[in-house]
Amino acid sequence: MKLIAQIEGLSPVVTLRGVPPSVPGAVVIDDLPKLEPGPARDAFLAISGDVFSDDLDLPHLLEALDGHALSIRLVAAQAVGLPSLAGLRQSWEEAHAEILKNPGEKESRLTSVRASLALSLSSRRMNEMPLARRLLAIIAFLPGGLAEEDVRSLLGDRGTLTSPRANDAVTCLHQLRLVERRADSRLRMLTPLRESVRVDVQTLGTDQDRLISRYLAIAAKGRSAGTTTWDNVRVEVEAEAANLDPVCLLAAEAGFTNRKIQTALGGLAEFHRATGRGSVQSLGIVAQRLSHEQFPGFFADCLWSLGAIASSHSDFDTARTLYDEALSLYRRVDDVVGEASCIRSFGEIAQMRSELDTAGAHYDEALAAFRRKRHVVGEAYCIFGLGDIARMRSEYDIASTFYDEALGLFRRVGNVNGEANCICCLGSIAFSCSDHESAWTRYDEALGLNRRIGDVIGEANCIFGLGEIARMRSDHGTAGTRYDEALGLYRRRGDVGSEARATICRGQARQKSGEPASGRADIEAGFELYFQSTDVADLALPGWRAMFQALTKSDTVDETEQREIARSLWTAIGRLDLVHDWIDLRT
Repeated sequence: MKLIAQIEGLSPVVTLRGVPPSVPGAVVIDDLPKLEPGPARDAFLAISGDVFSDDLDLPHLLEALDGHALSIRLVAAQAVGLPSLAGLRQSWEEAHAEILKNPGEKESRLTSVRASLALSLSSRRMNEMPLARRLLAIIAFLPGGLAEEDVRSLLGDRGTLTSPRANDAVTCLHQLRLVERRADSRLRMLTPLRESVRVDVQTLGTDQDRLISRYLAIAAKGRSAGTTTWDNVRVEVEAEAANLDPVCLLAAEAGFTNRKIQTALGGLAEFHRATGRGSVQSLGIVAQRLSHEQFPGFFADCLWSLGAIASSHSDFDTARTLYDEALSLYRRVDDVVGEASCIRSFGEIAQMRSELDTAGAHYDEALAAFRRKRHVVGEAYCIFGLGDIARMRSEYDIASTFYDEALGLFRRVGNVNGEANCICCLGSIAFSCSDHESAWTRYDEALGLNRRIGDVIGEANCIFGLGEIARMRSDHGTAGTRYDEALGLYRRRGDVGSEARATICRGQARQKSGEPASGRADIEAGFELYFQSTDVADLALPGWRAMFQALTKSDTVDETEQREIARSLWTAIGRLDLVHDWIDLRT
């Protein structure tokens, strides 16, 4: 190469995988980074055609392709002539690496990601470093990447693998451009490469065992989410949030009846439910594979966790079905606490559907069972639910008594999530009683607790409450800012009902701030979102339809008439909180 470079008038261009040769006067071009979302979209549409510019599956495909230019080009080429991207997205979800090639063409580094990967895997550098191949196989199971400090422990017990050897393996993969060496000292592989490696590179059995053991232990710590011990493990669990579900799935495929896997799945479910982070695909797959005859208790736990997750996404019909099945299994094995948990969950669904008498009966039944077993957390949540019902009926003294009792129980067992919820609800009562100073203090206190434990929904609820106080003080600019902040958090967590509420309130704030057009647009968008996502079994729905008419009517007489219709409908089902918050305080 040095001789060729000396030929006058010749400017050789060399591309290679690995370390470039030392050539005097050569200009080394840094590696091209992965494509950012905008350029990735442009690159895809440049090949597939603009017909897919508004396709709802395009963002999902681009996210999966992770800015990997070759993968984007190959998949976009397969989209040409298709009526939509739905089939391609489904193929990716089912086959992953299998679609990363041009069908009908001979596989080469330009027509197949796997063929391109094979060049690196067969390189002399890789063949001289078997440790790097082992490390690559491990990282392929970790979409969130691997901390460099963990390389030694995953490739061998500390002491048996020296730091220089571990660093050589990392350097090899980085020089071959198979992994990114990030600023946060994590090693990450682009998604298309990860999927291809999982197909073509086998993991050493002992490496896989160490990988599973480490991440099951971290997943199990997710059970602490929302408690006083969360501070001790939060950094570790959140750093690995994207990796927990894939490794739990790997463990399930290897044999899911192990007690460690059961504990890990419980922690994974609680972490996801409390924070909205990570995924829980492994939980559903394990539930599908489990024999309810052989493992009824474990199966019931999986079903209950899936029900809780469905409920958190307002899919109450699915949640109810899962809770029903779990309840029968808990009763079969005489698990009183599990049975009571299902009954309490029925109460939560009834409450969300404004069936207040039914909800109260479920809470009372579950409360008695929890007290018999001296299960303090279950007891506290039932009492908290009874407080919610009283608050919905505007029985503020009764509600405060329930919340105070639940607050004491939550604090006794170190349940920060429950503590924050109680304080926030006490703030809501103070707000309803026009004690805005006390309400602000309560919301601010609960906000700090929710941020400490990473409860996004709890944080959003407190910020929304602070927006309500600003609105009552006619500080509509601050109110709009608070609503907007809460709105972002609701969207991040996928709470569509709360997102709709915050959007409507932001619209009202904009109207009061002299932005009638944008305010009306927000109100209409918020109600459209609400009606699309709301539970059709919610008894409060007819009142919301009347309220929509009231807030979008230009005729004052019609507006007043619709408000009174909403008042009548909500009063009939005992939802006096809606009457107070949306009619009496917003006239």
